[in-house]
Amino acid sequence: MAGNILEIKKQLKSLKNSAKITKAVELVAGSKMRRSVGLALKTKSYSNTAWKLARRLAGGVALNEGDPLFNFLAKPKSGKETVLIVVTSNRGLCGAFNVNVVRAAMAFIKKQSVHRIICIGKKGAELLRAKDIPVDQVYEKDDSAKQVASVKNVSDYIYSQVKAGVFGKVFVAYTDFKSALRQTPVLRLVFPFNFDDTTSHLIENAVGSAQEKDLTSPASAIDFLFEPSPKEILERLIPNLAETLLFQTILESNAAEHSARMFAMKNATDVALEMHEGLLLVFNKTRQASITKELAEISAGRMALEG
Repeated sequence: MAGNILEIKKQLKSLKNSAKITKAVELVAGSKMRRSVGLALKTKSYSNTAWKLARRLAGGVALNEGDPLFNFLAKPKSGKETVLIVVTSNRGLCGAFNVNVVRAAMAFIKKQSVHRIICIGKKGAELLRAKDIPVDQVYEKDDSAKQVASVKNVSDYIYSQVKAGVFGKVFVAYTDFKSALRQTPVLRLVFPFNFDDTTSHLIENAVGSAQEKDLTSPASAIDFLFEPSPKEILERLIPNLAETLLFQTILESNAAEHSARMFAMKNATDVALEMHEGLLLVFNKTRQASITKELAEISAGRMALEG
């Protein structure tokens, strides 16, 4: 009985320590989430409008194959690579955050032939490789990104490969932050801007589908006057657009990641405390039974001596 009580004491101490750790992680994640949400919301409208504006401009620009902008705007020819960028976290303890993104990426891979997978965040690469899906490049995600410099290496590489004609279509799978309680895995097309219906049905994101009329369709009822010409604007806009879109993607993913981790740790803390309370009840009952048994043995011994 004494051994059983000691074992329960160890378990109680372990649960209490676990609850302290998960509570600390929850508080840190909550602090990071508030900062990340602030950054994501500040830049979201700008990023989305820039993407829509570029698509709107692209619809009215006629290009020849030798034009520097051709690979960014025109429907890619066969032989060019389709690239999928998967944005996850570097660490775990964030519930189903990484699993949901990878699941969305795998669903896309089944529909579309993907030649190259680039992961931003180590966990995505681990999960994909565990499912025997090859990953070509892995970048560590800056989970406290504040400047576009945090994605410059990836964006410069994507831009150079599209410009050289190596990459035809570039997609990004990430988690879009809706609210602290709601994060949605989405898929977004980065390049090219002019895509057909066979591509648009694969894109699960409210920001700019092929059917969207707001700024994106050349057939829109709104008539815009651009100065200088749309082509000149695009020549200045596109080099920075990949950087802007990837940076916004990282900000959205960070806000969603920290939110998911905060709630995962809150649930873990609640479960640990609940288990502690239940085990404490068992401990008290066991200790009471032990005391009752000892008293009974003392009484029996005394009666034996008196008899």
